[in-house]
Amino acid sequence: MNELVNTIREKTEFRLHDDVVKKLFDAYCNYGILDSVSQILSEVPQRVLEPIIHTLGSHVTKEKPVFTYSVLQSVGQDKKTSVQVGAIVDLLWTLSLMYDDMFDQDLKRSGLPAAWVEFGSDFAYQSAQAGFEAVKKMVSRYFCDDASQVIDKLVVMGIGSLKAHRDLKPGASKSELLDNYRLRALFHTALPFVLIDQVPDDKNVSFLAIENVNLAGQIMNDLKDVSPKYIWLREGFSDIRSGVMSIPLAILIERLNTEDKTRTLGLFGNGEMSEIDKRFVIDSFVTSGTLADSINMTKEIYNASLDQFHSVLKPEFRIFIDEWILSKKQQLDNLV
Repeated sequence: MNELVNTIREKTEFRLHDDVVKKLFDAYCNYGILDSVSQILSEVPQRVLEPIIHTLGSHVTKEKPVFTYSVLQSVGQDKKTSVQVGAIVDLLWTLSLMYDDMFDQDLKRSGLPAAWVEFGSDFAYQSAQAGFEAVKKMVSRYFCDDASQVIDKLVVMGIGSLKAHRDLKPGASKSELLDNYRLRALFHTALPFVLIDQVPDDKNVSFLAIENVNLAGQIMNDLKDVSPKYIWLREGFSDIRSGVMSIPLAILIERLNTEDKTRTLGLFGNGEMSEIDKRFVIDSFVTSGTLADSINMTKEIYNASLDQFHSVLKPEFRIFIDEWILSKKQQLDNLV
């Protein structure tokens, strides 16, 4: 297991260029979450392990397991349970990235080839399935068989939401998309509370805090796809080109006149966009106020999450969420 821990650290640490991200990774290691992740992965057959390790190394931000651990410690859970649930969340998120990249045919993950590109679709899928079975085995061992069945249901719902998102017609409403985003994230937002026998609903402030910080992150990723600063640094407009709706696009389409709306909707799912069409969409986002309003909406969700976290977290854990949300709001300012 120590060898596996060292391998994951080696693949991750040289990619930690941001102080906030580095502090989260250090906490992830110091709390023992990485050790627990390695323990779960020891149940995965060696021959199919590499795609999971590759994906862990490509996605270095550890806010989800660290925030989960921090919340559970703050609401009275013992350290062992908090560590184990943090590790479960981390691995389920990692495996979801593998599925997501295959589903969307994304070629890269944080600058590295996606697992399905590096190892082939069949092998990456086999690896993800083996990882999923290892997580369920650990959950059954430390919690109960029913909890393993809950994971099955939540993951199936999450994967189903990916298809549902792609099936939403151009022009789908913002509320439809928000509901889909929340559903997609249940396997790592709601699961921690299911495992400790709490109800993840709108009366559970801890759940709302985790749900909102995740939701804001999803919308921020949407914004990067249409930001005037980001589209030239990455292959922008991927949502429009692939025919997938996003929150900023839903807001924009509601604001356009009939002619511009028809032109924008006509760009969906065509695979390519001309430079003239790209400039038209960028100008539409800016002049309609959609970009600025979407950024402000995302900041408001981050602020709500911060208030919710502060109401439940012990003081020693607040530094992580404070620094994370501050860095995200600064990134939002840089999108304009």
